Amino acid sequence: MALGWNIHNEDFLKSVSWIDALKLRASVGSVGNQAVAPYQTQGLLSRTVYAWNTTASYGYRPNTIGNPDMRWEGSTTKNVGLDFSLWKGRVSGSFELYKVNTTALLLADQLPTSTGFSAVTRNVGETQNSGFEATISTVNVNKGGFKWTWDIAFTKNKEQIVSLYNGAVDDIGNKWFIGYPLTAFYDYTKDGIWQLGQESDAAKYGTKVGQIHV
Repeated sequence: MALGWNIHNEDFLKSVSWIDALKLRASVGSVGNQAVAPYQTQGLLSRTVYAWNTTASYGYRPNTIGNPDMRWEGSTTKNVGLDFSLWKGRVSGSFELYKVNTTALLLADQLPTSTGFSAVTRNVGETQNSGFEATISTVNVNKGGFKWTWDIAFTKNKEQIVSLYNGAVDDIGNKWFIGYPLTAFYDYTKDGIWQLGQESDAAKYGTKVGQIHV
């Protein structure tokens, strides 16, 4: 659903000659995403080769964990924007604010390999994308067959995990952290360089003098 208001058509702006167009708009919509392969909700089998002395034999073993409760994930987008054109098109552009909430995420939940499986796909938690976009176009010179224009764009987006299957609790095993994107990068913090006289301390961490102390 979307609504728009052409503000420049209102009586209180009709006398403002330098505004060509001014439109305020808002929209909201939802879309589903299946994002899984066919039959992924079922437990599938893989062929296994056995050797009975010198005779080869074939069998089948469970290869994936089925999930009959799996469903589509859904994303709801809310957007507010302002479009404008000024001074007979010399300056034009738009401003956008948006927020996208995705629920029932289809994610591969990592499992201990001691279970015989490495992961199971299921609906997990909620993520949020929010941001701002701005575009401005200007016609600086348009005379005598010469035209000089500018196009300026600015975007800012923040992606974060809002909740997982245990609520707003980090899942360290899967490297999912509340308030951070699904794909997060992290490493040790550099704490200087090991100096002379610190040989024994450096050795505790498998490093030497002159190497990074982390």
